[in-house]
Amino acid sequence: MESFNIHKERQVREGIAHGLMSDRVMLYASPDFDHLQMQEIRWALEEGLDSELVSLFADPRIAWVSMHSIRSAAAQGLSSEQVRLLSQPALSLMQIQEIVQGFEKGLSLEQAAVYARPEIDWETMRRIREAFESGFDEDQARLYASPSFNEAQAEQIHKGFSAGLALGQVNSYAHPKYPASQMEQIRLGLEHGLPEASVNAYAQNSFSADQMEQIRLGMEHGLSLAQISAYAQAAYPWSQMALMRSGLEKGFNADQLSLLSSPDFDFWQLGTILRGLESGLSVEQVKTYARPTFDAGQMDQILLGLQEGLANDELSLYASSSFDAAQMAQIRKGLGENIPLDHIRVFANPHFETKQMEQILRGFEQRLSLDEVLTYALPDLTWYEMKKQRRSLGNGKARKGAHAPNETDDQPDERMFAFSYTKTYSKRFYVYADSREAAQKFIEDRIESAGGIPVEDLELAEAAVTYDQSLTENLYEHPTAIMEKDIYRLPSSNALASARQAGGAGIASKLFKRSGQQNRA
Repeated sequence: MESFNIHKERQVREGIAHGLMSDRVMLYASPDFDHLQMQEIRWALEEGLDSELVSLFADPRIAWVSMHSIRSAAAQGLSSEQVRLLSQPALSLMQIQEIVQGFEKGLSLEQAAVYARPEIDWETMRRIREAFESGFDEDQARLYASPSFNEAQAEQIHKGFSAGLALGQVNSYAHPKYPASQMEQIRLGLEHGLPEASVNAYAQNSFSADQMEQIRLGMEHGLSLAQISAYAQAAYPWSQMALMRSGLEKGFNADQLSLLSSPDFDFWQLGTILRGLESGLSVEQVKTYARPTFDAGQMDQILLGLQEGLANDELSLYASSSFDAAQMAQIRKGLGENIPLDHIRVFANPHFETKQMEQILRGFEQRLSLDEVLTYALPDLTWYEMKKQRRSLGNGKARKGAHAPNETDDQPDERMFAFSYTKTYSKRFYVYADSREAAQKFIEDRIESAGGIPVEDLELAEAAVTYDQSLTENLYEHPTAIMEKDIYRLPSSNALASARQAGGAGIASKLFKRSGQQNRA
């Protein structure tokens, strides 16, 4: 037992000096208290708290910090029964603070007594307190605060009661065997008015939470149990369930659904199959591309051809796994432009890369003859060599019927972008290929279709744009906005400087003259 030291003696002297009677000083003038405990008791007495009330927490087993919290709460007008509940020596400071908060929020002594027990940790106390504050009864509060549930699971129980579910309904999913994500799906089914028998049909651990959601949505959207059973199988990934459910909700028959239930396709392939069926294609038409040998990008190109009304002999030109999606896109584009089939067969060859195909197609687009195109349509030539020969054959003059590239706000010209189907999304995207190549193609199209810089200076204009890093970056970010400007007529200062570096002052001088920027030289 610690004897009185200078600090303890000081607490006794200050109590007497502040007018405390001896019987009140004796409440804390004991060697069993440390000097900080003595100080808390003295301050409580000096604040005018009743001696009997102070004696409830004037216990050497209660740490001074806990005494401080109890004293502060008692000064707010707590009753002796409330203070007694707080003054259990085995309570930690955090537990005491949870009980105090309950009283501050208006909980009754009986409600606080439910959780004001040393064996209940402070976090569980908090849950029970919050439950009572939300209007839960004792049974609901005990279920919510059960230590069997983690924080996320307890939240699902709280949400169920808050939404008006009965104790029995919440008990149907308040099991530790269900993770919070599965609890949520069961709760949502009950909240949305599904019969308990229907909810129990998918409330099985064999289904993931995402699979449960697809079954629940089918029920909520009015599908029959027979329809739901067609896809409510644990062997189906949730993403495939979602596609099958979508098909059933659109009235698909068994033959249509069988295409979506195949285990041979991934989600992206199945999504392309679904789009075809949704667009009104027959099962036989969809089977044209619904083959495991095609990836989603290849399927998409065949689907587009069917939707564009291509005939079977036209589709057969590219509906082959020998072509990738980008190659298919070039062939489909040629078919869409009504280029004769014998011309298309020239480049509908898997030995040509996409850019080589593009150069052959561009030759037909600018009305080169078949014989002329055949002079450079050779797999051994690079695409760039093909381009040089094609331009040479065109002699830099716009041919009758040649057209400028089409441009829309939401889909830049395909000539500037390489088509690529990405499995990150279920939609088609035009993925930026090469800023230099894009700039060159754009200038070439503008020159060939609308005139402008003579072809002999085409190399110079391309050099200017190619080396203009800021311009090519802008072209990447805002292709439509850039294309609306006659950029080949107005090379930037950076482009001109780069042209000087690349080809000397003569090149830059020509560009200045053609752009009317002599004053900025």
